[in-house]
Order: sequence, then structure tokens, then C-alpha cells
Amino acid sequence: MIGSLMMCLSVVVLLVGMLAGIAMGIAQNFVLAPAHAHLNLIGGVLLFLFGLYYRLVPAAGTTTLAKVQGWLHMIGAILFPAGVAAVLLKGPSVEAARLQARCSWSRRWRCSP
Repeated sequence: MIGSLMMCLSVVVLLVGMLAGIAMGIAQNFVLAPAHAHLNLIGGVLLFLFGLYYRLVPAAGTTTLAKVQGWLHMIGAILFPAGVAAVLLKGPSVEAARLQARCSWSRRWRCSP
């Protein structure tokens, strides 16, 4: 079940990634090229390979770990390239690491403004 879902989603994500690449090529604007590459590789290729493995080894695809990994990868395959695109378009002000660096651990979390 999870393998088929991952393979189907990978085809959709790969088509979106290819269309984005074609649009970038037509416009000759390659600012979002890293987001395009991550969308194709993580969302298209890796998602398909994981789904293919779960289809070829059905016992592996029925475990709880496989379902958790599958859902996390499907969500991440969409959110990660979106985050890369946001950083490329909006600048480093939207980076999560920059926000996290302001917090320090002592007895409790303290975040400085």
C-alpha cells in the first residue's frame, strides 16, 4: 500500500519538477534551480526508489516503520524544496537555523529577541 502511494506521488512530483525546469529554461531565469533539483531528486527519484523497494519486498512495506518513513518522506519531499525556494526568493531571513541559533539551553529554553 505505502509503496504504491509513494510511487504514484513520485510521478506527480517529478512531472511538476520537470514542468518547473521547462518554465525556468523558457524564461532563462535559473534562480530556483536548486529547488528544482531537490524536487526532482528527493521528490521524484528517491520517493520512487523507496516505493519500488516496498513493492518488491512486501514484508518491509507492511511494518509501522515503513509507513512512518513513507509519510515523512512524502511530506518532506514537498516541504523541503518549498523551503529551499523560500530561502532563494526571500533571503536568509526565513532560514530555520537562524531562528534556532537564538535559543540556548540551560535549565529551560531561553530565546533572545
